[in-house]
Amino acid sequence: MSFYAFAGPENFQIAERAGLLSSAMLTQGPEVLRVINAISLRFIDGGLKIVAIVDASRTVAPRDTLVGIDIETDVRAMIFKALDWGGTPEWVPSVLIEAREPVTPLGDEIIQTQPDHGTAGFSVNWAGGSGYLTAGHVARMSGGPVYFTATGTAGRVIASREPSVATGTAPEPDVAVVEAAYTPAVNLHRAVVRPGAMEPVTLSTRLGQKTDNVRAYSDFYYTRTINGCYGQVFELMNGVARGGDSGSAVYDSHFAPIGTLVAGTPNGMSLVQSVTYQIQRIGVYGLTLT
Repeated sequence: MSFYAFAGPENFQIAERAGLLSSAMLTQGPEVLRVINAISLRFIDGGLKIVAIVDASRTVAPRDTLVGIDIETDVRAMIFKALDWGGTPEWVPSVLIEAREPVTPLGDEIIQTQPDHGTAGFSVNWAGGSGYLTAGHVARMSGGPVYFTATGTAGRVIASREPSVATGTAPEPDVAVVEAAYTPAVNLHRAVVRPGAMEPVTLSTRLGQKTDNVRAYSDFYYTRTINGCYGQVFELMNGVARGGDSGSAVYDSHFAPIGTLVAGTPNGMSLVQSVTYQIQRIGVYGLTLT
């Protein structure tokens, strides 16, 4: 996924600017990313805007409220410094700021020890096996078992990765591949899609299907709750996800795969990580959606 794919060809210029700013911020090191957690491209008032997500503990700006970049001089200075390659681009003053509480994994009670605190997602095949995806933070132990109380069936973790203290501000997938004879997962047979702003999506959670809308995309999203950084995530806007929904498959209105639910905020925003990104980064040979 990319800002270009999210924005569409008609919004090429703002997608290019968001990508430039996002890439520049990633070069600034941990101290900056612990203040500016993400650069998002968000649907606002009928159009796309660039929004810098700022850790609420590091700013005087009001929480969960969009404000102009001039409200927070320290954040503005960080952005100007990141883009100061012989002159700051003239569009930078139009960047908005939102102070937000950090995102938290949705149910990091581990299903390897506490059943039903995570959710089985998309079904997958790989060279020599089949099973499903879930969030890495609910199935951390490669080679270890995963339990399902509804069926009494145990799966085995083939591979697992997640943002963590070890990875710090480097963007990472939050995904695990689980092998199981019984696969309580979503089976889809369409190509992976790249949703645009405000497109409706469905979450296949352990408590049934829930609907929401995509409002934003970010190449990275850092959170101090785990001192880790999620790569390639979408924001959902209506707060339908709950603890234990981590790992849920998210797909569009035509049942095409989009991503895996991984985290959320106290104000109800949910993060969905691109399933294409997860498959590319997990390192399981021949891994594909079934």
